Parts: sequence; structure tokens; C-alpha cells
Amino acid sequence: GFPRVSTSFDFHSALRFEQEFDVCLRVAAITKKSIRYTCVMTDGDTKIATGTLVVVCVRRRPNGPMAAVEIPPVILARLQVARDVGA
Repeated sequence: GFPRVSTSFDFHSALRFEQEFDVCLRVAAITKKSIRYTCVMTDGDTKIATGTLVVVCVRRRPNGPMAAVEIPPVILARLQVARDVGA
């Protein structure tokens, strides 16, 4: 699994119930065990929120705690760090 271990968001504008908006999620960094994303949420030209999210690859055994493990090569092969990450 990939649980969140860190998040940080700044909110710039309010949303209304059922308001639709766009989310741009980019891979900002990859380590052996973690992925850091940047995120920008917008509605047209209005910036709603910006932030970061870090997930860690873990394995959990029955009745045991989660333990960080290396991201499987099959997953790493599908990811690359975005060139224009600025958030």
C-alpha cells in the first residue's frame, strides 16, 4: 500500500457544495520507498489550493505493523519526476 505520511496545503479560495474543479497532480520526487507529489486545484483561472503530498510504499503482515519497503520496479517503471514542478 501507499499510505500518506505527510501533507501540506494552502487554501486560496473557498469551494461550494458540488462545485466542480480541476486537480493537477505531479510527481515531484521519487526515492526508493517514497513518492512526493505537488498539487494545484483550480476552477478556471481561480487558484483554489496548492500543496504537497508524500506517500510511502509499505507492506503489512497479518496482525503486524506496516513496514516501509522499496517501491516495486513495475510501479517505478510507470512514474517519472515532472520537469516543471514549481509548487
